[in-house]
Amino acid sequence: MRTAFGGYFAAYEQRTSVPFPGEAEFAVSVPEGSNNLYDAIYAHLDTKGTPLTIGGVSKGAPSVVDVLYRLMEDAQNTEDGITPPSADDMNVAIYGAPGRTFFIGTKYQPVPETPYDILIVSAEYDGIADFPDNPFNILALMNAARGAELLHVDAAFYDVAHNPVYYRVDENSLGGTTTTVVVPASRLPLLHDMYESDVWDPNFTAALEKMLRPIIDSAYKRNWASQRKYWTFDIPATLPGAPGPAAETFSAGAAPELATDDRDGEGGRQFPGRTTAGAPDHETAPDDDVVDEASRDVGGAAEDITDDAAHDGATLDDAALGEAALEEAALKDDAPEGDAAAGLGNDADAAQSPGADVETPSEATSGEGAAADS
Repeated sequence: MRTAFGGYFAAYEQRTSVPFPGEAEFAVSVPEGSNNLYDAIYAHLDTKGTPLTIGGVSKGAPSVVDVLYRLMEDAQNTEDGITPPSADDMNVAIYGAPGRTFFIGTKYQPVPETPYDILIVSAEYDGIADFPDNPFNILALMNAARGAELLHVDAAFYDVAHNPVYYRVDENSLGGTTTTVVVPASRLPLLHDMYESDVWDPNFTAALEKMLRPIIDSAYKRNWASQRKYWTFDIPATLPGAPGPAAETFSAGAAPELATDDRDGEGGRQFPGRTTAGAPDHETAPDDDVVDEASRDVGGAAEDITDDAAHDGATLDDAALGEAALEEAALKDDAPEGDAAAGLGNDADAAQSPGADVETPSEATSGEGAAADS
């Protein structure tokens, strides 16, 4: 977690892994990771009551989303005596959340409207978290399949706070903001082997990229004429500031991350700025059923990647992970056996075992678990 997003969460003082069944199907992992993260949040409120960040990586992200629905239900139910964290005391960070294609055996849930500020990060062309909106673009599908293999883990270490990214910020009716960040790919994953080969002329490969990239980019809504005005390519000005001292994080399995910040007025964690990106896009996208069917092959290949990366106890903390790192780079840093260190630190949904995390600016740990899967 310390190296996730280029050290974005390094100031967190505590990281706690929340148990998460990273190798289980979503029908099992989502509810179990959700229960564990949900309980961890209220346990933290009862014992410390300090600001926190909950999050998940890769396969752990759906559990984080489910928890948000449950917290909203708690906020609406005034008779049970349960009061969820306020928007000033909690925010959310998710990396590499799996697209709806991977939801087999359970219903896909989009991120709900909440008063919480939410940061969602994915890698451009990562077939797990950045699947093409147009499933009929074969080149885009092939590129996404390769991207899932090459980028799902590595992009978790990109410094999103100090380097240009594609991003948009949307504010909802409850006052919460959702900052969506796409880490740019320097080259098409589809051409990776050509770039690395001694056989192909680099100039030819570069020319081929120049020809193919516009075709592949046309498969993503963010590049459509109706959407481009809502996206910016720059260093984001609305990301949360560095967390204050004495923070605590709870991660579940290889997944969600919950970070809290013991702030006393100064130097505390600043949550994402409330900036409105504009009206939602109205361009018509392919029917969801069509997308699901057309993406089945890519989904199967990417699912193998997320499963390998979702080993309990896996952690991206201080690991310069490579393509196959999810399994090998599952550093067992602060994660007890059987528990997946999830979140963006100890488990980076960047490609670790999905689970859920609770973080307190003092030790941040994250991973794939109840925190973000693509």
